[in-house]
Amino acid sequence: IAQSKCPSVVIRGDFLWPKNMQAPPVRVPAPGDEARSIETIALEEIQQAALVVVKRNFGMTKDDLVRETARLLGHARTGDNVRSRIESAVDRLIQRTTLHYNGERLDTA
Repeated sequence: IAQSKCPSVVIRGDFLWPKNMQAPPVRVPAPGDEARSIETIALEEIQQAALVVVKRNFGMTKDDLVRETARLLGHARTGDNVRSRIESAVDRLIQRTTLHYNGERLDTA
């Protein structure tokens, strides 16, 4: 985490964040708007989107979670880039034990 020239903003990787923000909002495209490129969505925001999807569905398989997270973020298809980025975000949630496996399904801890 680096400090920007603006004291209320920090730099995390390629993204700027309000200094006191705990979790980023999930920004869903408005009807008729195009989805943002998956590379321009911070992993932290993708993680929050995945948590929203898991909670709405009371758990789900990893493949379903990746697909439905992509849909929430406005991606109708999960090509290699979309799948890889969302899987990275989900894997981080698993590593941090925010998500855990219950059989073949992922659920919140």
